[in-house]
This record gives sequence, structure tokens and C-alpha cells, in this order.
Amino acid sequence: MQDVRRRVARVFVASEDDSTSINGYYTLSASSIERELLASDEAKRRPHYPVPTILIGRFAVDVRSQGRGLGETLLMDAVNRVIRASEAVAVYAIIVDAKNDDAFYFYQRYGFISSQTMPNRLYLPLDSLRKLNLDTS
Repeated sequence: MQDVRRRVARVFVASEDDSTSINGYYTLSASSIERELLASDEAKRRPHYPVPTILIGRFAVDVRSQGRGLGETLLMDAVNRVIRASEAVAVYAIIVDAKNDDAFYFYQRYGFISSQTMPNRLYLPLDSLRKLNLDTS
């Protein structure tokens, strides 16, 4: 919550309607990525200054809520928020840092691409969302 007070992140929480317990959450922050981190074919089409992105800084599902699709629901909610924000402010991609192999493969299933120089950092270009068959509504 310190990051929220400092206005460097926004937190979004999933909970049961009749409960005060948190089932999952994620944070979003404005960010950028150096073009050298992008796949070489994408990097050559990007400007020489940092490329605007949105960072999913924290992403978690409570152990009791895992295996029920909440992770996918939270990710699609984040994607939708980023798409809406990109209508007002330029956003090239969503970026995440995978904490472990499970998180890495979770993001890869949704089209996230590992960066060139930081393997645990993945990105999802917004243009690729049109090519994926994701339900982002």
C-alpha cells in the first residue's frame, strides 16, 4: 500500500462479495522498456528512446483460490485496463517479471514473450492481442 500512497502503483483486488478476505490481486504502474530488451525484429521498428509500457508489478492468487481460473480472470482484467488506458496514453506493451517457472509458463500461455537480455522479464505487445484468441471483454 506504500506504493499506492506514493502514486507509483494502483492495486486491484478480487474478493468474495460477502467476504473481507482477498482471493487475489495485481498492481499496475506506468513503465518503459529499453528497445534492446525486445525481440530483434521488434526492436528495429521501435524508437531509440524507452518504449512506453504498463508493468504488472505484483500478481498473486491466494492458495485457497488457485486452480479455479482466478489468475486468468485477473490477467484479463489487467489487460482490459491497459487497453482502455492505451486509448488515452501510448502503451506499446504490458510487461511482467516472472517470480518462478510456474509464473513464467503462466504468462507464456497468454502470449507473453521473454525479453532478449532478462529472461524472467516478459512482455506482451498490445498489437499482438488482436492476433490472439483472448476474451478481453
